Amino acid sequence: MRHFKFRNKFTVVILAACTGLASITPASAYEVYRGVRADPATGVVRWGVNDNNFGVSGQPPSLSFFHLPNYNAAYAWAVVNQYDCLIRVFLPDVPPDPQVGDAAWVGLIGGAVQHNNFQSNFPWEIVFDNAPPNHWSIFREQILDVSNRQAGGMATVGFQYLAINDPHVNVINGARLNFNVVNGAIPNCAPQ
Repeated sequence: MRHFKFRNKFTVVILAACTGLASITPASAYEVYRGVRADPATGVVRWGVNDNNFGVSGQPPSLSFFHLPNYNAAYAWAVVNQYDCLIRVFLPDVPPDPQVGDAAWVGLIGGAVQHNNFQSNFPWEIVFDNAPPNHWSIFREQILDVSNRQAGGMATVGFQYLAINDPHVNVINGARLNFNVVNGAIPNCAPQ
């Protein structure tokens, strides 16, 4: 498995703090997306751990993301799959043509999140497996290696934390644009 970042999470966090993440511009980074559901009235992602927006499944168990080349492609994908909003993650240092097994880090800002008396520390490794095409996985052991359900709950609180605190993770409109108008305006998808 090729890595574009250091394997030691402590080293990654220290290096990021020393060099400054501001030097990495999301506009020049490789993008991966996850479709999610939102509250129809507010546009806020359904962050409840039982809403299955961040379900961990498969063999081996993982959380799925897909590379899409730009927002227009991501929006079209969201409409076809009826995803209200999209979680967009910028992966700096990934070449435009990654190879199966290539990896990067999500959550380089560091920090930890809690769910059901468990804790998970960032960053989490994401791996390109290309099955199906353009698919990336965050394997369960990166999130929380207890059960798929617990890891899904941790992924939910983790991505809510990142969407609010990490400039490389944001919530953007998907099929949300097709929702009913509320108070004369279509609310945008929002992280909180």
